[in-house]
Amino acid sequence: KGDQQGYVTGGLKWIVVKGDASGYEYYKDKLNTTATEYVTGTYDRVNNTITMHGTSKNDPNEIISLDTYELQLLPANKVNGKTKAQDSWLGMVTGTYFKR
Repeated sequence: KGDQQGYVTGGLKWIVVKGDASGYEYYKDKLNTTATEYVTGTYDRVNNTITMHGTSKNDPNEIISLDTYELQLLPANKVNGKTKAQDSWLGMVTGTYFKR
């Protein structure tokens, strides 16, 4: 949800669909579990990008941590970008967004 000044708030719904080798043991019993990360940030209308950070979460299965994101909004409600990922900026995000 956004306003005229470009301030945005919302939530990211995370679902564990598979794990790579490094996280397999931790996530193997958490497949199909979900978490929601609540975020705030800004929308850049010129570049069609959102910069945002997590402010709180609903995560009973402990599958996520709060993060910071730089995302590009793409056609067909797709999103692609990177995450701060413990100060590395090596985390990657792809997904679908929904406007309410």
